[in-house]
Amino acid sequence: MQNNTLKIILMIVTFIACALIGYVISPFLFNTSSTIEVNDDFPVGSAVSMGGGGISSDIELGGTRNNNQQVSKPTPEEVVAEAVAVVEAAAEVAAEAAAEVAAEQPAVEVPAPAPTEGMPVITSTVVHERDSRYIKLGLAFTAKATAPEGNTLSYQLFEIGSTEAKYTSANGRFKEVLPVDGGKYLLKVVNQTTGATAEKEVSGFRKIDRYSAAKLQEQLNADTQERLFYFHFDKDKVKFDCEGLEEWELPKTLGAILSGRAAGGWTITVVGTPKYDKYNRITYFKINVTY
Repeated sequence: MQNNTLKIILMIVTFIACALIGYVISPFLFNTSSTIEVNDDFPVGSAVSMGGGGISSDIELGGTRNNNQQVSKPTPEEVVAEAVAVVEAAAEVAAEAAAEVAAEQPAVEVPAPAPTEGMPVITSTVVHERDSRYIKLGLAFTAKATAPEGNTLSYQLFEIGSTEAKYTSANGRFKEVLPVDGGKYLLKVVNQTTGATAEKEVSGFRKIDRYSAAKLQEQLNADTQERLFYFHFDKDKVKFDCEGLEEWELPKTLGAILSGRAAGGWTITVVGTPKYDKYNRITYFKINVTY
């Protein structure tokens, strides 16, 4: 908007300057001599009759109206000087107009460029597989990056769309990163020495698949469960109800259900739909046992 206004102002000023210059130099363009002679054949100040005197006019050229009067014209040097003065005046008008337009525009802050000196280079990212020996909700993660010798790096993990780091590490090792919808985190490696930051989106932090009632029933009746069977339960909060057994036979733990089925030849039926937490882990289920 500001540029368009300045262009219009400059066009108007240029037009005025050209018009003034043309006015100053026009006598040189349309006359070949430097003087004009006026004689009795065309008397200055006399009335000129046209066809019976219907039209008359007075013509004046220069100061006095004496016959044979010579009217002086400006020299080329004077014309050039006048033209230069007109152009300089037009330039001053344009500068003043531009300053006024600029003063009316709000100041625009230009963000400082991000530092690039000592930019870290992310060389590897590994989301480690769940280990069946350790029933943990989170996943281990390792990141590696390089920077100039003597620079100090820090590693940060952000949930996608978040502006605050959820996990930080000084060496790039994260013991337990919670799974998230979409399974992605944003890794930022910051050079603490220079302030330069490298970023990379990392996948693999997905939630465990949810066991349906049918899938749970299948696993409870199997002789061997899947490797990550226990990861499908909140081991600290899971509860269940059991029907079809005597009070003394009722299992107290998930493991007791499996061992009781193997020893007693039970057939287990899942009743209703299990309940889950936000990580897809089962927090409650109900079964019926028959021999």
